[in-house]
Amino acid sequence: MTQKYNHALIILILAAGLRLLHNLVLSDSSLFMHHTGDALTHLKWSEAILSGRLDTLLPFFRAPLYGFFMSALLMMSGGYEWIISFSQYLLGIGTALLVYELGRKCFSKRVALTSGILTAVYPLFPFFESQLLLTSLFTFLCLLSLTFLERSMFNARYRHAAMAGLIMGLASLTRPNILLFFPVAFLCLFLKGRSKSIVFGLVFVATLLPCFLANTLGGFDPVLISTQGGINLWAGNHAGADGLIPTTPEVPPSITDLDKRIHELRDTPWKVDNLWQFSHILAENDLGTPLSDGDVSQYWIRKTIREIKEDPIRISYLLLRKAIYLVGIAEPPNNNDPILAFREYFPHLWALHSIFNFGFIFSLCLPGIWLAWRNYPHSRILVFYLLILSAVLLIFFVNARFRAPLIPIMILFASVSLEYLMVAIPVSSGIDKKVSALFFTLLISALIMTHLHMIYPISWQWKAQQALYLNSLAKAETRHGNIKRAKQFLYQAIALHTEEQFIFYHSLGRIAAFQDHKPRHAIHHYKMSLSMKPHPVALKDLIRILIREGEQDDARNVMNLLQPLFPTDPELSSLKKHLLNS
Repeated sequence: MTQKYNHALIILILAAGLRLLHNLVLSDSSLFMHHTGDALTHLKWSEAILSGRLDTLLPFFRAPLYGFFMSALLMMSGGYEWIISFSQYLLGIGTALLVYELGRKCFSKRVALTSGILTAVYPLFPFFESQLLLTSLFTFLCLLSLTFLERSMFNARYRHAAMAGLIMGLASLTRPNILLFFPVAFLCLFLKGRSKSIVFGLVFVATLLPCFLANTLGGFDPVLISTQGGINLWAGNHAGADGLIPTTPEVPPSITDLDKRIHELRDTPWKVDNLWQFSHILAENDLGTPLSDGDVSQYWIRKTIREIKEDPIRISYLLLRKAIYLVGIAEPPNNNDPILAFREYFPHLWALHSIFNFGFIFSLCLPGIWLAWRNYPHSRILVFYLLILSAVLLIFFVNARFRAPLIPIMILFASVSLEYLMVAIPVSSGIDKKVSALFFTLLISALIMTHLHMIYPISWQWKAQQALYLNSLAKAETRHGNIKRAKQFLYQAIALHTEEQFIFYHSLGRIAAFQDHKPRHAIHHYKMSLSMKPHPVALKDLIRILIREGEQDDARNVMNLLQPLFPTDPELSSLKKHLLNS
């Protein structure tokens, strides 16, 4: 017992130390309290909940638990956002300790300690924990449910089965992909004892019931948890998808009032999500009738299935691509780019990632699964968990953030390989040569698999995510007065040659106008932005600076050329009247 607590203390100190260091570095950087993408959406959800506008969120588009988790923390702290990151750091520490506990129960003391330490210092975890993202909560709940599930399978206590059902239900309310693991968990318990499986199943269903009733009675849409599944399925599998980065559907020319309709939708909390907006607008436009959220989800599911049937070869190729990236050393970005952030802001995480990354984990995990299946039968439920959650990623899309919940369990199996290398290999006289040969064959094969993604060129979606993240970093640096670094990020974004270049030139124009006070440079950048893609914000900025510089004729020419593209914009109409009267 003393050894157990000593090991837990070592893991606790390492996990807490890394997170303390990360928070110190983060709080001294421009990324502190800088929210983008999903983090902004989550913040909107919590604000809606705290303001009592829960009815506007129904039926839930995304699984709701994380929004309530954030709201509870903000309410207890009086609105201080730091409490969320602090709580998620605690969840990260808890995840490392749960990995240690699973290692003790399913493997050996040596595997438990090794895996606990590796989880405590895995660099991606504190990076995601410091943001308003559900990754840390979902990973912790999955590990906790697996811990109780393992206990309920190998002892007669019903409370462990009940806790496993409760925690798995909460994990499903955080991210519903764990739902597909429920039948396997139920069957495993059923084989150990029918009554425990019934307790597990009843508690699991009871945990999901309030969400279903809220959607049905409050949102008038009988949806179990959320309606995001349909558009996500399409986003990961349509003809232009790369399987890594979800993209919005293309808008047909028949929709001429898109900006107006999106602006109206943005007035509704948590419908700032661009996938929600485009999924509704395009589905309703295609069918010619208003649709409920559930109907919209079904529309995109049917559309995806139809496209798969029309071109099965394409989807087979796409699934292969997803599988290669699933096990690859690369970290596909989503909202943010972890590797870019490590390199630019977090040298401690960059150093850890250089020697301890996903490629290292997977290379050891694959032979570790084979060894564990032979030597540690209690661990087989963890193999099923890995296989099912990996399959869910292949069904939708693969990226660093969505892959993160697999890593703690993969670390456990990787530690089995390390145990074999440290213990069995040195004892050469008693080693089974066939086992050793197969182990190293799997190890080398896995190492090769982690680099197969290099056969694919980086997709335009990946480049777009990188470029947009660079633009986000530029905004953060501008806000902190680091103008030189902000411009460096913007020029890096432009060098990627994505369709979003008009955004980056507009950002350069605003820096030139308001920070550098170089109006000629600002005019040049605004015109570059408008030449790539006319946009009302860039047009208004250009007109104002031309007027301020006394170039009314140029302003009139630009206005006459581009203002007809945005006839409903009231600010542009006002500027046009001002020019006509001047």
